[in-house]
Amino acid sequence: MDTTNTSNDTEAYSPAGSWDVYFASGRRFRPPTPSELANLEPHTGQGRRRILDIGCGTGTLTGILHASGHDVTGLDFSPEAIRQALADHPGPGYVLADADQDGPGGLGALAGPYDLIVCRLVVAFITDLHRFMRRASSLLADDGHLYVMTPIAEELPPERRSHAQTRAQIAALAASWTESSVREIEDHAHLTLSGLYRPVTGTSTRR
Repeated sequence: MDTTNTSNDTEAYSPAGSWDVYFASGRRFRPPTPSELANLEPHTGQGRRRILDIGCGTGTLTGILHASGHDVTGLDFSPEAIRQALADHPGPGYVLADADQDGPGGLGALAGPYDLIVCRLVVAFITDLHRFMRRASSLLADDGHLYVMTPIAEELPPERRSHAQTRAQIAALAASWTESSVREIEDHAHLTLSGLYRPVTGTSTRR
């Protein structure tokens, strides 16, 4: 998972690390690449869309989507990230909430439907991915899409693999949705998910 300053990244991502300290130090997650924006374009290029950016950080992608004319909400659980997003990318709405929780302080604080939910460099930090996906599914419009970008563990050095998904995990996630596509670009997987979410090891969940 690349950042603009990669020194001591494993400390920043550890449970003892502070995301507020991370963002206050000036460190950032990698910005969206042209290829990533091109992957998103089929879901953002047809009129004004209602979009949720989960794990928006300091709002770089949130701001890009807002500047394209969409109704965008960014969500992050770091007050420092939200503070910087409001300062650097005003215009979108921002929500301080924990995407790893399913209550008023988490995704339960949101009201759908959304045409597009973006989950960029986040899923490796989610402790209960089935719960997260069920909630994300419930927030999508009937024809909405969930876009997930995650590092591929096999493409990373050992010290960074805990912050990525294996190809087997990525395949299982894609198989849990009735409609899915997966593209590998460099060391990241880009998933577009829609339809019915049915965990491959659990009970079907329907919107």
